[in-house]
Amino acid sequence: VSDAGIPKTLEEKHAVLDELLTDAYDHGFTPEDVVVDALVATVGAAPTSALDCMATFSHCKRDLGLATVCGLSNISFGLPDRMYVNATFLGMAIASGLTMAIANPSQDLLMNTAAAANMLMNKEGSDLAYIHRMQYFDKNGKEIKAGLEICPSEQEIRTELEELAPIIEGTEVALDYGEKVSKED
Repeated sequence: VSDAGIPKTLEEKHAVLDELLTDAYDHGFTPEDVVVDALVATVGAAPTSALDCMATFSHCKRDLGLATVCGLSNISFGLPDRMYVNATFLGMAIASGLTMAIANPSQDLLMNTAAAANMLMNKEGSDLAYIHRMQYFDKNGKEIKAGLEICPSEQEIRTELEELAPIIEGTEVALDYGEKVSKED
């Protein structure tokens, strides 16, 4: 956002971003200090909003090396059955480079979509996170076990992997991953 308000086009959005980054870097900020909000608008009023956000996520990740965030449900404002639009947008956004989303973690469809998208993008540890999460759901996606933890501890993952070792190939590699998975991450 600039003094002129929210940019109206993708080109304006990226020009404002470039200007803000130049100013931030001139003041001593580093790329690790910056998180870019893609400014999600509803597709009901701005039909290219999702595509513009994907382009921004991609530009930030690939060209600028920056983290990104968005208010996920803004994309579906005013539409019926918003959860499907939100879940689809989340999967596409992750594939485009989205780093963080402001979203409702109690929506299983959304959280399961995020877990699956992260796994399909081959993000480190996402395979184990997906397996851990899916053990709480039946084949129709209905929760069958109470007490789902969004981010299990390293010890919980290691214990589950040891129990699953006979049926998961490459368990030794997976067990080496545990150092980076914790409730603090």
